Amino acid sequence: MLGIYCRTSVESDNFSIEQQKSEGIKFAVRNSLEHKIFSDSGVSGYKIDEEDLLNPYKNRPEFCALMNSIDDGTIDGVWVIEQSRISREPYQTSLIFHIFKIKKIKLFIKDKEVNFSDDHEQLIQSLSAGISNIERGKIVERTYRGLRDSINRGNRGQCKLYGYEKDGRNDKGKTKWKPMKKELKDVEFCYKQFLSGKSLRSIATDLFNIDRKNNADSVNCQATIRRWISHCYYTGKNLNFEGIQILNKFKRGEVGNIEVLSDEKKYWTACKPYPIEIISVNDWIKVVEKLQLNKIVKREQMETHRNTDKSLSSGLISCSKCDGKFFHFQKKYKDKVYSYYKHIVKISNAICKHNPKTLSVASVDGIFENFFFFFFVVFNQSDEFIQETLEKIKLEILAVEHQIKKEENEVAENKKNTEKFNKAFQRTDDADKQDVILGNLAKLKRELSEKMETLPNLKIELERKQNLYSKTELENTFENAKERVRDFFSDNTEARRSALLRVMDRCLIFGHYILIETKGLLSVFDVRNDNSFNKKLLSKLKDDKVFKEHYIEAMTPDKFFIDVDYDAGSYMKSKIYKIGETAIIEYNLKGVGKKFNEMAVKEIFKELKIDFDFSKKNGVLFFGGKTK
Repeated sequence: MLGIYCRTSVESDNFSIEQQKSEGIKFAVRNSLEHKIFSDSGVSGYKIDEEDLLNPYKNRPEFCALMNSIDDGTIDGVWVIEQSRISREPYQTSLIFHIFKIKKIKLFIKDKEVNFSDDHEQLIQSLSAGISNIERGKIVERTYRGLRDSINRGNRGQCKLYGYEKDGRNDKGKTKWKPMKKELKDVEFCYKQFLSGKSLRSIATDLFNIDRKNNADSVNCQATIRRWISHCYYTGKNLNFEGIQILNKFKRGEVGNIEVLSDEKKYWTACKPYPIEIISVNDWIKVVEKLQLNKIVKREQMETHRNTDKSLSSGLISCSKCDGKFFHFQKKYKDKVYSYYKHIVKISNAICKHNPKTLSVASVDGIFENFFFFFFVVFNQSDEFIQETLEKIKLEILAVEHQIKKEENEVAENKKNTEKFNKAFQRTDDADKQDVILGNLAKLKRELSEKMETLPNLKIELERKQNLYSKTELENTFENAKERVRDFFSDNTEARRSALLRVMDRCLIFGHYILIETKGLLSVFDVRNDNSFNKKLLSKLKDDKVFKEHYIEAMTPDKFFIDVDYDAGSYMKSKIYKIGETAIIEYNLKGVGKKFNEMAVKEIFKELKIDFDFSKKNGVLFFGGKTK
């Protein structure tokens, strides 16, 4: 039996599968041969892996089936339209021809039989394979050149993007996309929250209102958000061919960052299908780098069994030298489990000289608990969080407005269809048609009744959210702060981490000193101190409306953990507190004493070897741990 083998490559070919089949069948009929067709579509006859050298056609299932039929004696002849259908790679061609020769298989290339015993013809076939290989290289080069030119002109083919829907075709026959305001607001919300430090899980919970306990829904929603924010199209631009190559190298771990892509003239083109910019190129780069870092950490988690279920501070602290994160790990030794935060270098196989590389869980978690408590209760900055809440309510208002508009459109369509069916009923005397029309009218009536019940509820909800948005909360700042603190210490770990991430801009470690940066303040902690939080303060907070006045005591400089020699008059420019057992010194960088305090902080940072620009901060807080 003759095996007719047809193949089209991943590159452009001169012959389609149907053309090859037709020619092969004609050859079999002319020569009165039974035949069986084997065809591989869109499969390369060139690329193989080193471990597959003994089976170079492993990636071609139909060719494998052909070889199996040869082995069991079903096939004793093979027909191909040209030699490159066997393979374009010389090594593969020689090996397959050798197998055919040993098994005495006749090979027909179009109308000519190959003579395996003729050395001269074997040489010609080897040369043909080499020429086919060169031809393939040229095809690939032309294909890539065309693809590169198309991408660089901004004509890259686009799939449907969340935030846009199809709006017909343009005069060139290409799909037009219409922006959807509500969906684009969702994506913008995700970008803002992710850049502010919130986790994908927390964003998914806020955006989709999913139950925190429903892990399956959470994972799916996180994947959706990850896919949204990784798209470069939301910049209103498109990466050109060179930019895509750099991005792919970064994803493979060959380069440590993609800062070079901030050169918009060199690496970006206008995105014609999706022109609306909802994130800048520089912020998109930050998002992609953060997603990649999360991926690296996930891999570390799989390799080292990292446990974050009970970890408050995992991934919150960045190394000041390499920007790598400190993550939570557990190690078992002699039936005991030890927890610690370990430094993971940002770039694979790189070495960071920062010390220490591990931190005490108790000390670090205590630092963040103290920070959160004092940030809200003593050094309150609630305005920005009220603004964040208002943004979230605004997003909810847009969602309700969108739903109302949708329901109203459906009601209008329902009434329109009802009118049509009523007219149709009046025009016909056919009993069967009247029964069908009456059935449709009954269905429309039920649907209209449901929607007329839904619409008032949606409008009430819209009014409630609009009132909530317009209501000012500044008068209740301290009460709101107390509520946030109580929630923080009673919530689960994931909720507490989200609360921290909403407060912090970033957190860096310089040697033994952790710096927590917020919009207006910079808080400095020493990890070697006893930083455990005194939870007795929480009960005081519940009962005392004037907590600040009652529990902030004056404190002398010699009890503070930084031993810097200043004269007594200098301390009049700063405030020193003792709150419970915690000592805090505050340097105000605005108003009276600004210049002196800046000099003082610079001197302290120099002594502590902290290289940080605090010029845009309103103040710097040094936390001294517990006092004796």
